[in-house]
Amino acid sequence: MKEEVESCLVAEERSENGLRASFHFAPGLSVFEGHFPGLPIVPGVYLIETARIACEHVLSRSLRIAAVEAAKFTAEVGPGETVNVEASVSSTAGGWICQAAVTSKRGSAAQIRLRLVVPEGLVGGSAG
Repeated sequence: MKEEVESCLVAEERSENGLRASFHFAPGLSVFEGHFPGLPIVPGVYLIETARIACEHVLSRSLRIAAVEAAKFTAEVGPGETVNVEASVSSTAGGWICQAAVTSKRGSAAQIRLRLVVPEGLVGGSAG
């Protein structure tokens, strides 16, 4: 999943508070074959992964999700759509908190708050 979502990253730029990133979910992605038959949509876990990837790029290091503290999905995202992720990161004891707003052409698609940590066995690793 990580590689498939990362392959959807089409643009990123630093913002005042973190990073803006765009992800395009091409109709040919394998996830659409089973999610959901007859009404393909981007799974919520993929939107969560866009937030994690954006935060990795903010900090220039590999991160794993220790906890999904909040995830509110407000609109479906379908094949061929692009989402924009506005992510900010703040440090906390033992890791970071990532706040992300995901929007599509129809407006808000998700609000996500993640607790992120460096993967075990990886000290000071870079994103990738």
